[in-house]
Amino acid sequence: MRLPRRSGFEVLEWVKGYPVLRRVPVIILTSSREDVDLRRAYDLGANSYLVKPARSEDLLRMVEQIHGHWLGLNQAAALS
Repeated sequence: MRLPRRSGFEVLEWVKGYPVLRRVPVIILTSSREDVDLRRAYDLGANSYLVKPARSEDLLRMVEQIHGHWLGLNQAAALS
């Protein structure tokens, strides 16, 4: 959620507020375990909130699972 220039929350709010992009699934990948961040992300339209694991091997496994679900199993809505 901590990005240069804008927060991840600002980016999420912009994406979900822009009509052509509002159906794009947004996965939050963060180090924050704060309940306030979790609730805010979902309130702004996040589709998933994942806490990054500490080990790079575990992060790679997580990314592979994200890829498998969102690009393999998930039925995406048309953007237009």
